[in-house]
Amino acid sequence: MNARVVRCPMALAVLLALAANAAPAQVLPFDSVVQNLRHPDPKVRLEALRLLRDAGYPEAAAPVAAVMTDPLPQVQEEAILTGLSFFLVEKITTRRRVGGIVELRSAPIVENLFNAGPMATRASPVPAEVIRGALGAMSSPAPRVREQATYALGVLAGAPRAPADPALARAAFDQLMVRLMDPDPAVRVAAALVSGRVTGLCRSRCAASDITTLGDGLVTALNDKALAVKMAIMVALGDLRYERAVRALTDQFEYYQKGDGARGALFALGRIAHPASLGLFRAHLSDKDEVLRRSAVEGIARVGDRAALPDMQAALAAERNVGVILALTYAVQRLGGESMVDRIVAALSQERLRDQAQGYLVELGAPIAPAVAAHLAAGTGEGRVRVAETLGLIGTEAQIPALQAAAAGRDSKVQVAAAWAIEAIRSRM
Repeated sequence: MNARVVRCPMALAVLLALAANAAPAQVLPFDSVVQNLRHPDPKVRLEALRLLRDAGYPEAAAPVAAVMTDPLPQVQEEAILTGLSFFLVEKITTRRRVGGIVELRSAPIVENLFNAGPMATRASPVPAEVIRGALGAMSSPAPRVREQATYALGVLAGAPRAPADPALARAAFDQLMVRLMDPDPAVRVAAALVSGRVTGLCRSRCAASDITTLGDGLVTALNDKALAVKMAIMVALGDLRYERAVRALTDQFEYYQKGDGARGALFALGRIAHPASLGLFRAHLSDKDEVLRRSAVEGIARVGDRAALPDMQAALAAERNVGVILALTYAVQRLGGESMVDRIVAALSQERLRDQAQGYLVELGAPIAPAVAAHLAAGTGEGRVRVAETLGLIGTEAQIPALQAAAAGRDSKVQVAAAWAIEAIRSRM
C-alpha cells in the first residue's frame, strides 16, 4: 500500500491515497492519526509517525514527543526523527526494506544534524514538550536510542528559537551528567559534545550554579579511560569557555605533550582563552604540529594580547599551512590589525577551511556583518551559501535586503540559505 499525505488547512486531515487496485481512498482525520500513536500494534504506531513526519504538521510535535519514550526502541527512534523533522530546514529521508519495513539509520542522521549546528534548524519555536521527550528518551534501555536522543537534545537546544527556560535547561544539565557516566562510550561522547551547546536552552539566563555543576562534572569526566570521550569533553569545555577547567586541561596537555590528547587540551584552552594560558600559547606558536600552532594562535587572539600583533603579522608572512594561515588572519583581525574579513570570507569557498572560517566570522560578530554581506553577490557556489548562513548568525536588520536579493536569485541552495538567514535574523529582532 502506497500512501501520500495531503495538507488540509481547514480540517487538518491526513489523506491516505491507496493504490488504484485497492479499496477506495480512506480519509483519516488528524486526531485519528495522533490516536494511532498509542495503538497497541507497533506497526500502526510506526505508520502514524511516518505519516505525521511526511505531512510536516508542527501541531503534531507534542504528541510525537510523548512517543519518544515508547517501550520499543524502533518506535523511539522513529519518534525522535519525526519530532526533529518539524524544525529542520531539509526533510529527513529514510531507507525502506522490501515489505514496507522502515530501515532507520537514525543515529548517524541525528549526529549529522547536530554537527551541522543551528543551520540545520528553522527559526520556528521549539515546544518545551519536544525537549522533554528527548530527555525522556535519553534514559532508554537501548544504547542507540540514548545516543540519538542525546544528539537530538543538542539539535533542539541549538535551534534559533529553542525555549529559553532555565528550569528546562537544568533538567537537561542533570540528564547529561547521568549520560556522562553511561556504560556505552558512544553515549558518553554524545553527552559530552551536547554539554558544550545545551546552554542554548537558557542563554543569558543560565544560573551560574548550574553551569558550574555541569562544567565541574565535565572536568571530573576527564578521567574517562576512553580517549574519544576525553576528546569530546575537551571540546565541550572549550565550547562552554569554562575557566575552572584551565588547570585540569593544562595538566592533560602536560601529560600527553603530543598527539591527539595534547591537541584536544590545547584546543580547549585556546577556546577558553584565560590569561593564565598565555605562556603556554606563546611557547607553541612555532610548534612543529600545525594543530598546536593553530590553537596557540587562536588562544592569543581570544585573550586579546595586542602586544602579540607584530608576531602574528610576521608569522602570517612566513606560514605555509593553510589552516594556520587562516587562524593568523583571524588573529590579526581580532587584535586590531589590518582588516582580514575578505580573506576569511574567501576561505568559505574552500571545503577544508569552510567550517574554520565560518567559526571565526561568527566569533567576530555583528561588527563585520556589512563586510560579509558585500560577498553575497560576488561569491559563487558553496561560498555564497556559507556567507548567507553566516549572516543569519551574526547579521542584523540592515543585512536583510541583501539576503532578500540573494533569496530571489537562481541558485536554489543560496535561496534556501538566504531564506533561513532572514528568518534567523528576524527571530532575534
